[in-house]
Amino acid sequence: MTTTYLSVDEICEFLGETEAEPRSLIQRIARRLGPVAMEALLDAVTSIEAQGGLEAPSTGQRRTPGGGLFALTKAGLHPYSARQKTPAPPRVAWAEALATLPPNLQKGYAKVKTTLVGRPKETAEVDNYVVLQLEAAPPESLPTGLPLPPTQATLWTVFVAKKQWQTVAPALRRDPEDKLVLDGKPCVVEGKAFLFVTAVTTPNLSRAKRAAQQAAV
Repeated sequence: MTTTYLSVDEICEFLGETEAEPRSLIQRIARRLGPVAMEALLDAVTSIEAQGGLEAPSTGQRRTPGGGLFALTKAGLHPYSARQKTPAPPRVAWAEALATLPPNLQKGYAKVKTTLVGRPKETAEVDNYVVLQLEAAPPESLPTGLPLPPTQATLWTVFVAKKQWQTVAPALRRDPEDKLVLDGKPCVVEGKAFLFVTAVTTPNLSRAKRAAQQAAV
């Protein structure tokens, strides 16, 4: 079931506001509070209007509905204060998100870079490069509103030039807790993810490099 909320124009029409300045202020309030809190605020304004409205302290005259909304917002007396978070809408399942993709969505062009952080269990040297595998857990802490990501982990097969590998392998041997930080160009072939590494380091090597730079300065 989908909930439909009033647009800013509909809110302004509901409140009887036609001037540019109050309409702009209403738009900022709606953006700050979110649709759920804004609906609650409008309900509060409607209830107050039914009871005779709000008076302006300076003049004693009854405020307009829009003026009542501004007064409640300024005083923080509406049901959802600006300090409270608007309840997040339910997230769409991954299969449902895929089903809603437009069939003829035009493609743009992008330069893609991926960073993997982890430590391989084993590696294999092949000619002038080293191959390793890292399993990445599904993404977490995504912005509100995005669909739920797939639940399965992604297995990355990583190719590192032997010359680059020789700069990080000693650091991994020295510290079993150190990890690789791999930047590279990703590609997916028949559902399998690959990363061709363009730069590689470890946290320990990065810290040592920064310390040396600071000492030089």
